[in-house]
Amino acid sequence: MGFSLACKSDPHTLPVTNTTTTNLKNIVFQKLHNEIKLGRIAGPFVSQPFSAVQISPLSLHEKKVKGNYRLLHNLSFPYDNTSINSNIPEEAKTVRYSSIRNAIHTLLHLPTHARTAKTDIEDAYRLIPVTSKIRNVFLCVLLI
Repeated sequence: MGFSLACKSDPHTLPVTNTTTTNLKNIVFQKLHNEIKLGRIAGPFVSQPFSAVQISPLSLHEKKVKGNYRLLHNLSFPYDNTSINSNIPEEAKTVRYSSIRNAIHTLLHLPTHARTAKTDIEDAYRLIPVTSKIRNVFLCVLLI
């Protein structure tokens, strides 16, 4: 079970590092540990968990609040036709959001006692499980 990317990439391994992650490795370790604790990622692995893998680099980007960082898994690397993102068909990566008019229309046509809820989707992409068939293209390596 899980989300499928429809990615047509042949897995390959490219050892990569990023100066941001090297200089701020304690922050990277903390963020990775938190993701593992929350069950959003697996690892670390003693040996390669899949026979064919594609490794994409991690990087840190500072948020608006100085000293707060966002950990990014760069699926556009190596910025050519071998990256994960470049191998997702256009029709599979197009997102269309509902308009406010559409949302209001839907709300106005709900039964009288219907309940609604909203949620913050800050961690949405990390909460979506991916199918086991494509987990081998989501690997990252922290080179220290």
